[in-house]
Amino acid sequence: PQRMDVLTTVGRAYITTGKLDKGIDALQTVTAMQPHNLNALFILGVGYANAGRSAEALDAFRRVLEIKPDFNQARLIVSRLKSRGRVKVNLK
Repeated sequence: PQRMDVLTTVGRAYITTGKLDKGIDALQTVTAMQPHNLNALFILGVGYANAGRSAEALDAFRRVLEIKPDFNQARLIVSRLKSRGRVKVNLK
């Protein structure tokens, strides 16, 4: 479990610095081991969205919303993806 937390942090760092492929790879590893890891799924969705992989982003955000239906930021991103087809998401 600790390794997955570290790997999630590493994935987030890659995503926020524009190294999307490395971030996506790290977060895919986490979500394969922990399919209900809300944080990793959300950041993975951001990585996909920023990489222009809209279908995969939608899938990741839908998984987030299955776990936490009232996650407003994920709902907003899904709405934007559906209406625009592609969005850039900034992690804070």
